[in-house]
Amino acid sequence: MPFRVTAKHVEDLEAFEFTDFMAHLLECERERLAMPPGSVQVTAAIAMYHRDGGVDALAEAAPAGSSSCLPLVRSVWQFKSGGLRADRVGAEMGKRLSAAELRCGRRWCLAVGVPLTGEDREGCRKAAQGWLAEQGLKQCVQILDVGDLANWAAIHPALGRLEYRGWPRRGALLRFDRWADAEDHEYPFHADEDRLARIAQIREWLSQDGPQPIRIEGPAGVGKTRLALEALRGSAWEERTLYCPGLAIESVADALVQLAELPSATAAVVVDECEHRQAELLSQYAATARGRVRLVTIGTDPTPPPDRTASPGVFVLSRLSDQSMREVLREAAPELLPQSGEYVVALTRGYVKLAVNLARTIVREGAQARTAAELSRADGVESVLDRLVPHAQRQAMEALSLLQRVGVEGGCESEGEAVASFMGLTLDGILDQCVPERCPFVARQGRYRYVTPRLLAVWLAAAVWVAGRENGYSEDDILGPWFVKTTDGMVDVDFRPQGERAERMRVGPILSDFHQPFGLFRGSVGEGEGAVEVRDIFGLCEQHITRY
Repeated sequence: MPFRVTAKHVEDLEAFEFTDFMAHLLECERERLAMPPGSVQVTAAIAMYHRDGGVDALAEAAPAGSSSCLPLVRSVWQFKSGGLRADRVGAEMGKRLSAAELRCGRRWCLAVGVPLTGEDREGCRKAAQGWLAEQGLKQCVQILDVGDLANWAAIHPALGRLEYRGWPRRGALLRFDRWADAEDHEYPFHADEDRLARIAQIREWLSQDGPQPIRIEGPAGVGKTRLALEALRGSAWEERTLYCPGLAIESVADALVQLAELPSATAAVVVDECEHRQAELLSQYAATARGRVRLVTIGTDPTPPPDRTASPGVFVLSRLSDQSMREVLREAAPELLPQSGEYVVALTRGYVKLAVNLARTIVREGAQARTAAELSRADGVESVLDRLVPHAQRQAMEALSLLQRVGVEGGCESEGEAVASFMGLTLDGILDQCVPERCPFVARQGRYRYVTPRLLAVWLAAAVWVAGRENGYSEDDILGPWFVKTTDGMVDVDFRPQGERAERMRVGPILSDFHQPFGLFRGSVGEGEGAVEVRDIFGLCEQHITRY
């Protein structure tokens, strides 16, 4: 959960950090009050046209009837991280732009980065009122110290995730700017008509009152996370967004509970890699905040019920068009040759993350001449491919990938049965698992079925042939893949070494040849409904040959 900003946190900020904090606080408040963009201008924007003259922010009037530290009239703001003595108030207010803005009807607001006693506050207020009287002005004065600012920030939990020196680093939730800075989002966003329509629909849904959860679904790797990011960018929730990468669902539940307990707190909470049953549970927590929280969950559900995908608030994303993919590749890998770009588009067929990683691998390694099987095993590419296919369907898809196509009405039946027998499966079992309507990585062409995208089929087929080695690994290639499977089927994992500890000693007839590779395990342990998926668990294997 984002920690609550305290008065001490604000007091400990350096001058430039205090200005940055105030800029985020004012922008959060503008969003909460649904004020138009540009209603609050902080120093950077003002300095484009004027010398700052002591003014740090200009704000339009808060909406009538709203409860806010923003005045109900136009206001001019000054930030003083070290405080301001009463005898210096007149000098600050006498600066050219301050006076000009005040004569236009603005209220003078002072935010100080220290605690003020009642006497200090009253002294500053009287000094300010005295200067105003000398100018023939009757505006009110507003002074906020660190306690006031901390209470104001409490209704914007995303501020607690700002990364200032000395502020706590805890929790798995990220602010929007940190989420947007991730490597996956560094290239410009290119949207086809379907994505533009989805973004417009999501923004419309976000603008509605009440606890309206949003669900974004679709196959892995088609750009669901980026779609959510772009839908929130520039929206009335951007500054108040908290993003969870999906590895800490429990943290999100705790955050939603605490948000509900803060009477005025608002936030948009985005949860990635979230299964549908988890999304339903989180929606119940979000509902207790009575519309102050917008929950967005992102997940892959290969077989969603038709009534759910058609329900309001559920947005299903399909693969990116070839033309949009070409535009993405031009931005993400500008050094990629045009013919190589077409090769990538053909191998990946609309899966954005896979295409970008493949293109960058080709550019980085000068790999245009490498085979598709070799490219599929490159680090950045294989990690994406591994996440595409649910473990429960992997073996059937491996079998299907060995054939260019498998028929439904008798075509290629003998070939399919031969492959099924080789894999220890039945042809009917393969066809039952590989139904296009239930598996987005199986396509239908006429009466035939095949694995798509092409690079996934190549990778799965290559894995079958490598796994066919009799002893599970190659003694000539210890750092190659290992395959571990028990006869009862309770353990079925593969091991990808990342390095090894080795020692070879020979004294006369005595030999000790020791290899202990370390790396990551993937696969499953257990069977049936009790099976547990193993994904990127660190461990080691060992080969030790001795002779006495």
